[in-house]
Amino acid sequence: MRRLLPTIGRAAATAALLGSSSAAASSSSSFAAPSAAPPRAPPPPLPDMIEDVFPSLCRVQGAVGERELGGGSAFVISEDGTIVTNAHVFAAMAQMGAREVRAQFDDGRSFRVEPRAADNEADIAIGRLVAPPGTRFKPLRIGRSGALRRGDTVVVLGSPLGGSLVPAVGVLGGARYVADDEAMSNVLNSRADWSLLQVDANMSSGSSGGPIVNAHGEVVAVSVMVQLAGAAGVGNLSYGVAADQAWPIVQALLRDGKVTRAAIGMTIVLVDSLQAEREKAETGVALLPGAAGGGAAGDSAGAGYPTGLLVTQTVPGLPADAAGLREGDV
Repeated sequence: MRRLLPTIGRAAATAALLGSSSAAASSSSSFAAPSAAPPRAPPPPLPDMIEDVFPSLCRVQGAVGERELGGGSAFVISEDGTIVTNAHVFAAMAQMGAREVRAQFDDGRSFRVEPRAADNEADIAIGRLVAPPGTRFKPLRIGRSGALRRGDTVVVLGSPLGGSLVPAVGVLGGARYVADDEAMSNVLNSRADWSLLQVDANMSSGSSGGPIVNAHGEVVAVSVMVQLAGAAGVGNLSYGVAADQAWPIVQALLRDGKVTRAAIGMTIVLVDSLQAEREKAETGVALLPGAAGGGAAGDSAGAGYPTGLLVTQTVPGLPADAAGLREGDV
């Protein structure tokens, strides 16, 4: 489980552990697609739900011989043994020199894990349990995080401190967007608006990669970090990558072994009529069409000027640059 500290060398370490196994999983696998939206029956009693999902959970541990190195949690998403965890869980094992990864289930079964693919930006990874032919696993159902409301019951499932698999019951505090929080964005190395669900259920080192489920036992997030309150003395704030964003990443890793993201390659700011008027008055530069002729100062919104987007930077080699857009273009 990561704290609010940058992760160093994660991409290289993950690649080393993945090796040549980064190909996507077989398309013939039977996956637990996101569950249907409400209306629905009332959830079962919590003890019954937790007992039902426990066979799908495992503790993952790196190893060199008999020595354990690093670790985290994971959960099964297909009957043939595909598991989901955090990319940083596999990366930490690789950084420690692990030669193999093993998964331990609550019933005592243990299997070797083949890391298959990882997306460091979303901190999501997939692996495959190496089991005898005919072995079937129980996959968790994938829920819809967007259907959650603040105060809904959630259960964090994992292996805190590398120990036994345990549940921690809490409520959803809300969603927090990485792009709005510089510290969290740095931790996740994120360039996207990743929505992290905040819950008040306890997480600790070893919980990373485990599922956060709703009262129906459906995965609504993947545990990813804990923000330590430190001297503030207000306890821990626990987070998970929302299932609505994590599941497409998982699908891409299964299909292609990687995630391809589109990028225009420019930064822009919105320029309205009032800004255009000020710029025209101060510098004589017409930022927007119509600024040269202008509308009368003090006119109602619009003042004869359209609203536009001002290009402040372009990235060489990306589509905006290739299309001829330059700093200062509108």
